[in-house]
Amino acid sequence: MGIIQKLRKLLFRQVSEQRKYPRVPLSVKVTKLDSGAFQYYQASNISAGGMFIKADEPLPIGTRLRITVSMPRHPLEVEGEVVRVMLEGGFQSGMGVKFDALPEDQRQMIEAFVAQEM
Repeated sequence: MGIIQKLRKLLFRQVSEQRKYPRVPLSVKVTKLDSGAFQYYQASNISAGGMFIKADEPLPIGTRLRITVSMPRHPLEVEGEVVRVMLEGGFQSGMGVKFDALPEDQRQMIEAFVAQEM
């Protein structure tokens, strides 16, 4: 592992320790359902509280989303809201999405995935 990868891992760990929910990197396609059209995004991490979605042109804060996440074992359909936007020049362009109240089985599935990947 090169020095850049080690620094990124360390930075990710430090930021993760400040969060309410632990999160792990995740590379899956996310489908946003909007007016019958699909838009594809790449998620970079997930937690029981939300996810970060890579996007060159992030949606505005407050945008409501219904997204389908292709988890490794089971697809998830969740609703959420864009609560943070990072534009180019930051660590990564994209948007932080906070999940609405997740059903208990979905929350447990995400928590199990995060625990397994940590």
